[in-house]
Amino acid sequence: VFVTAGTDRRSSGTHYTPRVLTEPIVQHTLEPLVYVGPAEGWPKSEWKLKSAKELLDLKICDMACGSGAFLVQVCRYLAARLLEAWDEIQRANPGQVRYTPEGLPSTGQPGETLIPDDVEERRIYALRIVSQRCIYGVDINPLAVEMCKLSLWLLTLAKDKPFEFLDHNIRCGDSLVGIHDLEQLSHFSLKPNDIDQPLFSGPWLDGVDEAIALRLKLEDLPSNSVEDVERQEKLLKDANEKIARLRCAADLLVSAEFWGESAKDKLERVRHAAVKSGHFVEKGPTEEFEQVAAKERRGQKMFHWPLEFPEVIVKRVGFDAFVGNPPFLGGRYISGHFGTPYLFYAKSQLAGGEKGNADLVAYFYLRAQSLLRDSGSTGFVGTKTITEGDTLDVGLMRLERHGSDFYSADTSRKWPGAASVLYVQFHWSKSIWQGKRFLNGNSVDYIGPQLSGQSATKPFSLSQHIIAYQGCYVHGMGFLLSAQECSELIASDPLSSDCIYPCLTGDEFNTSPTLLGERQVIYFSDFDEFEAKRYKGAWKHVLANVKPERMKYVGTALAQYWWRFKRPTKPLYEAIWNSEQVLVCPVVTKYLSFAWLPSRMILLNKMYAFISATPWSFILLQSSIFDVWVRKWSASLGETLQFAPTDCYVTFPFPYDVGPLNRCNPEYHGLRTEIMSSSQEGLTKTYNRFHNSEEPSANIQKLRELHVEMDVAVAAAYGWTDLHLGHGFHETKQGTRFTISETARREVLQRLLTLNHERYAEEVKQGLHGKGKGKGGETKSKVKKERLSKPKSATPMLFDMEADG
Repeated sequence: VFVTAGTDRRSSGTHYTPRVLTEPIVQHTLEPLVYVGPAEGWPKSEWKLKSAKELLDLKICDMACGSGAFLVQVCRYLAARLLEAWDEIQRANPGQVRYTPEGLPSTGQPGETLIPDDVEERRIYALRIVSQRCIYGVDINPLAVEMCKLSLWLLTLAKDKPFEFLDHNIRCGDSLVGIHDLEQLSHFSLKPNDIDQPLFSGPWLDGVDEAIALRLKLEDLPSNSVEDVERQEKLLKDANEKIARLRCAADLLVSAEFWGESAKDKLERVRHAAVKSGHFVEKGPTEEFEQVAAKERRGQKMFHWPLEFPEVIVKRVGFDAFVGNPPFLGGRYISGHFGTPYLFYAKSQLAGGEKGNADLVAYFYLRAQSLLRDSGSTGFVGTKTITEGDTLDVGLMRLERHGSDFYSADTSRKWPGAASVLYVQFHWSKSIWQGKRFLNGNSVDYIGPQLSGQSATKPFSLSQHIIAYQGCYVHGMGFLLSAQECSELIASDPLSSDCIYPCLTGDEFNTSPTLLGERQVIYFSDFDEFEAKRYKGAWKHVLANVKPERMKYVGTALAQYWWRFKRPTKPLYEAIWNSEQVLVCPVVTKYLSFAWLPSRMILLNKMYAFISATPWSFILLQSSIFDVWVRKWSASLGETLQFAPTDCYVTFPFPYDVGPLNRCNPEYHGLRTEIMSSSQEGLTKTYNRFHNSEEPSANIQKLRELHVEMDVAVAAAYGWTDLHLGHGFHETKQGTRFTISETARREVLQRLLTLNHERYAEEVKQGLHGKGKGKGGETKSKVKKERLSKPKSATPMLFDMEADG
């Protein structure tokens, strides 16, 4: 026995969701399936439990089952309802003969399986039969699959009996990659239509029917002895052999689409795969076909749902329910983690070609929807990001557009335990929901894709002119200099001082009392090698500290221009260095904070700069009104906000009348600077005090009063003289905050969204949105030409995240 470091639970697929979360998810998902009444809108007192046979016919799946937490809870819940159904039969027929698990009277036939009389034996038997007949799980990690089986075995452990046979319904594979409908294989197309001629039909698909018969026979067999389990193993092996060649054909079909480099290449690959598949399916041999399929997969795991679970997908036309906590992976990281072909496949095959950077979890929702029966329901745990940005567009909004109906949701709850994560739990029905809907425990008439009582209508990008630039992406710690390194370098080569600048990161902005960083950075802009070499000291430093790391990327621009930042963002500095100050804010922050800083510095990629911003711009952007809008449309994780200009900045409808903003007291910025300097605390700690109702400082109280004045001025700029802001300490999803009231926040959001749509409609009439338009609606050439021109002070803004791109 030895102990060694292993992979963490999340990356190994064995992260376990606590029971306090699995119980409500499973309960609210399965109630409409086990009772007549919830989906129909009946009072709970009138709900009627379905028959034992109907309960045992249910098929419930977790497509990212991990170590089985949700499936264990499904087993507990269904077994408890099955016991109730059995008890109800016996109460209704006192003194009658014994009953089968399906609730039918015993016929006295030899070998007939009957419900045990002993209470404990009956409980265990209910768990065992449910686990074998009703529960299905898939996971990409083989270890997780074995852990899931183990979890179910421990739950269903029975004296003097072997473990329940689970190999047929707990499987290893990638739930997202593979066919989901037998028609795809029949027509040999991932997007079949009526025009396509079937490649496989008739006798070739008979193997599926034979596999279904064998798997159903397997389900009906008890696991009372080792011999029983061996018979089940034999039936599963026979069933798999019936569809082995079809599985290989499905591998070739998906591989052709997965690895194709262009639409034309994919079409050609599919044609070749069809010819090859037709040959092997007709003539075999299976072993050779499996080798060919393995080569075409190139190591990519797949899972062909109608072949792995044909008794569910083909015979029953889908699962009754999905439950789980599918994996999260930011959309920008999917290609890095799984490869670019994986991301393209997910977008084209699961999301209908939707663009953007949706989180991986959104594709699991779409896959679940495609595998549900029309009467099916789902229950998932997620983070707040599922209701934001591209993930919202690709996931929950797409579900609603295709007929899904959300009937229960609990939002922004703290994850049990030490993890600092807020989670949401939600349920949807594939068909129209006639029952009651509950949002955070309250009865509501409607639950939208954002898991709120409001429609998920999103704001449009507007044609605006003040540019928000993201800072440089350096890609090389060797560019950064400590104070001592900077002094020594300049002493050795004074000319190098011309390419060395102060730099600022988002963390430094949030934590430093001065809002400034302590390091310097070597910045060669877009210099060619000859120009950069003029700064001998700086060149020597990057040659020793940057080039070796960059040479790992031979064949890319990172290696070819190794002395430059990955994204120099030259236009940003050409613009801001012409002025004394620049308005900035961080990307990742607890509190949305803006500040005026000296412009002659390098902002790194976790900072944004606002070119041509004016004093009234600061008042507007630092206000609670803008904060409410940003937190609605930007991503967040717990209390941490991720400022996303494409979602919350270009969409923000600036007021036309900035007079009230120009007349507002300008002391706020200076007082905040004074507070930070005297306490030697950064913005985060300062705003911790600002939002603490027990903070006694007179300066903090004065800062609150000035913040109220700013908010009132912003409301006046919009003409909202009727709006009562209700400033005070209020509970929000981020905790207690000194801000406007919940009623005011909702009203502000609704008014801004309405204004956004009105403004967009006006711009459409002006021809500012349409083909050939760049971000913000103007033509790309015009945007590029006017990007650095100084706009009128009262004109709203244009955002460009990659200005140098």
